[in-house]
Amino acid sequence: RDQAPFSLCILDIDHFKNVNDTYGHQMGDYVLEKLASILKSQSRKEDIVARYGGEEFILLLPNTDSSDATAIAESLRQFIASSTWEIGSITVSIGIATFEATDIDITLLEKADQALYASKEQGRNRVTHIMDLSEKLL
Repeated sequence: RDQAPFSLCILDIDHFKNVNDTYGHQMGDYVLEKLASILKSQSRKEDIVARYGGEEFILLLPNTDSSDATAIAESLRQFIASSTWEIGSITVSIGIATFEATDIDITLLEKADQALYASKEQGRNRVTHIMDLSEKLL
């Protein structure tokens, strides 16, 4: 509405099914709760954190362009990977899209999801902005 940039991140816990299968659903729930807590504590006041499905979270970043969104997501990814988890290591893959004039809610979500899929395809525990994929296609 005010033409300010904003970005959308989708975070997915890498190999989360293994957590539930190996340690049980109570530990899986604990990991989800701890990740939510980390996301909230590491986010800016204006950011919005929400759970989006099983082991996915969304982070809305108001007033954030693509380069700032990528820096924020990379910082979060590193913080999560270096955090102490009772079950060893937990990592996340992150996909990002920054709103463009041609976007609507569903296209922005689809772009972030495509970027997330690329992060997972490229080995997980990484951040991909949809613009990174577009640049590779040129």
